[in-house]
Amino acid sequence: MDIGPTHYGSCKDLAVGGMTVHSSFVPRPDEELEITLLPPTANGRKPTPMVVRARVRRCHEVERGKCYEIGLEIMQVVS
Repeated sequence: MDIGPTHYGSCKDLAVGGMTVHSSFVPRPDEELEITLLPPTANGRKPTPMVVRARVRRCHEVERGKCYEIGLEIMQVVS
């Protein structure tokens, strides 16, 4: 598997079959990504990250040249 550069974003919506992420990264249509979600800290406990393989289903510009909304289909929960 090709491990490319790391890009950061914010998960705006998470469901069983997919998620919406805001990021400065612009993916290719149908590109497959490995996404690591870091939940917020709760009750002083260190959160356990969730890692998924996801396919890009849509991407559109939210803030010109700065922020893109990426719709992803979750294909596999890795951990």
